[in-house]
Amino acid sequence: YINMAIEKAEEPSTPIHKQRSEHAALQKWGRVAAVVVLILIYSALALIYSNDYLDDPWIAYRYARNLARGDGLVWNVGERPVEGYTCFLWVIMNSLFIRLDIFPLLGSKIVSLFSGIVMIVAVFSPLNKTVTSFIPRLTLALLISLCPVLLFYGQSGMETLFFTAFVFLGTIVWSSSREQVNRNSFLFLASVMYGFAFLTRPEGLLLFTIVLVFEVVYIGRRIKEGDSWRQYRSELVAFCTPFLIIGLSYFVWRLAYYGFLFPNTYYAKHSGNRLNNLPLGLLYIGQAFSSYLVVPFALLAGLLVRSSIAGRWRRVILPLATIPAVYAAYIMWMGGDDTAAFPSARLLAPVIPIIYLVLVIALEEALKSATHGKQIMVSSIAVALCILSWTSDGLALLKRSNPELTSSVRPSAFMSFVARKIDRLNQDKADELSVWIRQQTRPDDLIAVPWAGRVPYYTDRPVLDMLGLNDLHIAHVEPQQRGIDVKMDPAYVLARKPKLIFVNVGSTYWRGDASFEEAGGWKLGDKLLLDMLRESSEYVFVEDAPTTISVFRRVTSEN
Repeated sequence: YINMAIEKAEEPSTPIHKQRSEHAALQKWGRVAAVVVLILIYSALALIYSNDYLDDPWIAYRYARNLARGDGLVWNVGERPVEGYTCFLWVIMNSLFIRLDIFPLLGSKIVSLFSGIVMIVAVFSPLNKTVTSFIPRLTLALLISLCPVLLFYGQSGMETLFFTAFVFLGTIVWSSSREQVNRNSFLFLASVMYGFAFLTRPEGLLLFTIVLVFEVVYIGRRIKEGDSWRQYRSELVAFCTPFLIIGLSYFVWRLAYYGFLFPNTYYAKHSGNRLNNLPLGLLYIGQAFSSYLVVPFALLAGLLVRSSIAGRWRRVILPLATIPAVYAAYIMWMGGDDTAAFPSARLLAPVIPIIYLVLVIALEEALKSATHGKQIMVSSIAVALCILSWTSDGLALLKRSNPELTSSVRPSAFMSFVARKIDRLNQDKADELSVWIRQQTRPDDLIAVPWAGRVPYYTDRPVLDMLGLNDLHIAHVEPQQRGIDVKMDPAYVLARKPKLIFVNVGSTYWRGDASFEEAGGWKLGDKLLLDMLRESSEYVFVEDAPTTISVFRRVTSEN
């Protein structure tokens, strides 16, 4: 369409106003067509990557269900509230789905799909002043819509893409404000987006703080150059006020309701000496770098060497590049993530679109005087290199999303595959273990489990979360070893006298057929708990449980 418009505009017989009108109309409809095609591609890939592999979404759904029932934001009804989730806005939204009798996993996937579409549309929106040309915008939209980690976690039931959308919108509007003379409206909107990001995940506060530091430095530099403070006071107020209203309101409520400065998950996962987990964080960042960061880093390094650090490089590109850099350092310091439970680069997903935004702005700046064909060629190479670096991780995530996937590419097999995927979107069905637990227990029986997601949701029993994510006592004990989710207190677990105890070590170890390590054990807390159960007369090993891990039942007079 664009080439046709250019050719028509060059015809001498065509009036100049008609040339420009037709050129603009074709450009407009070409961009609309590009957005529609991208949305269709993204939606198709989202369906393919749709999965129910992760356990953590069901933590939020349990809180959401209790809230929808009128019992409050609690883990166990009747017990002291504990903040075992890190996605307040996600929980609230899913409670609305449950009240409307909508399966929360389906509702979550629809919202995440919409979040991805909003990000694609925002790239072409008039609010995006940092990327002004069509080809760079198309490049950025392609990188976002094809990115495997965004597709996988966007269709997992988790809040990852919902949070990423708020972060991306806030960042793109804030960076656009640096290209404007009247910045107040852009800064206000960016602050609102960061505020909603903070309501979704605590890391929203970190991202807002990084951007606020840049704003303060920018204003300070302008005042030092002779501008009046009063000129920039309204900009600072516009940027701070919405976030402070949203953030402080939530913070005061949380402190009053739960009694702690941070979510209980923070104390359960990351308290203690950060240096212990720093090697794990370095490994996590290294693995993410190989798949999602190496190409943008290499291209940016080359463009930086070739270009002068002036103009947009200093005003826009470097501040934007600092956001993911600081965020990645924070993730590294916290020890990364449990990649066995959360494959790929989940924790870095919220800043991956920002990294690609930086890359595209740099490409646009470097190619601003290049021909149309050269811009297409360089952008295509950049996208192809990114896709190439994604290949291994993308295939692994695709397999996790579709464990039944085969090499067959027959049309009939493909249509059957799509039909099964669509059918599974709304399958609200308890797993075999949850059904067995409900049969073995009464509604008020306490069960102790090493996972806090699907089983607690579907059993709908009082649950002792032995990892401490949803237990105040365990979350505040000292960790016995390095790693994520290693805080445990076996004596406390036995003192609570749960009806059933599930230990995440293969039953072959209990029977003596395998060593602790061979049976999948590695946590010192699990080893100690099994030793204490061997010496206890209150618990017996359960032979017929539909699971490969070790299960124990408390002996009572009723047994």
